[in-house]
Amino acid sequence: MSFTAALLAMAGSWFLAAPAVSAPLNLTQQFPDIQVSDLDIAYDAGTGSFTANQAAFAWFEYSADGISSTGAGDWTYSLTASLDSGTGALTSGSLEIRDGSSATQLSGDLTAFGFTDDPTGDSDVFEVLFNVTGGALAGDFGALGGIIIVTDTSDFAGDFGTGFTAASTSNDTFAAVVPVPAAVWLFGSGLLGLAAAARRRH
Repeated sequence: MSFTAALLAMAGSWFLAAPAVSAPLNLTQQFPDIQVSDLDIAYDAGTGSFTANQAAFAWFEYSADGISSTGAGDWTYSLTASLDSGTGALTSGSLEIRDGSSATQLSGDLTAFGFTDDPTGDSDVFEVLFNVTGGALAGDFGALGGIIIVTDTSDFAGDFGTGFTAASTSNDTFAAVVPVPAAVWLFGSGLLGLAAAARRRH
């Protein structure tokens, strides 16, 4: 086996063997997006169930270009995720946004979960990546979407071994098209760089 192949195989086995631990995804808001207010967030450590659902009333703003937007006050938002109670790593989950007539506007299967704990206050951040699976807005969003939830109140302490509740009351939750997380690009470009250096040595 060549040095390059051995290096790639070793890096790949390390990547696959590394424990899956939930960490920040570092997503950024892009357009199109859906902003929603008044989410109730809860996590049950016994079942690993994480939910972020619309409260009694939520206000939605949809913008395809970041300039013009349409608003609605009777849409529903439901995000459910199954997490590992030790690491917070995602096992499975789904997203569904419906309008006032119960028609699906956006749905998806969750593929990644991350968080940033605010140790000095209530502004915790929960992030999700999802594959878009349907809905009237699916054509605007493409194949990949992301969600950023910034909490206004929270008793999350960075530990998924303990249950918690939180709330996001402002328009600061986004479902938006997102790039591949920077860590993935860095890992991939690092491997390519090592392979190129090894090839030059031969």
